[in-house]
Amino acid sequence: MLAPDTRNLKPSCILITGASSGIGAALALAYAREGITLLLMARHEERLNDVAHSCRARGATVHVAFMDVREKEKLAEWILRMDDHHPVDLVVANAGISAGTFTGNETLDAAEAVFDVNVNGV
Repeated sequence: MLAPDTRNLKPSCILITGASSGIGAALALAYAREGITLLLMARHEERLNDVAHSCRARGATVHVAFMDVREKEKLAEWILRMDDHHPVDLVVANAGISAGTFTGNETLDAAEAVFDVNVNGV
């Protein structure tokens, strides 16, 4: 089976986790324009509200959720509820953390948290 040609796909509803800063915020702003619905999720309410405000100023429709990707049931419920009203075309599973990586100070608990968010959270 050949892979589909996705070069001309233009998503109209985009879900981004970890959208309150860094790459997630930058992607939200890059996609934000009239006709685009953004479903933005992150743990940091104030920062996510700032990103959402900027995206709305660019013409996007924005829905936000404040949660941790480790809250699997809550996350799944929100995604399904949003998808019922705004079918999701693209998911950017961007949420991620770092905890002393490469410093020699990473504890087992910190390493497990990194895996829970960066791997299991996806």
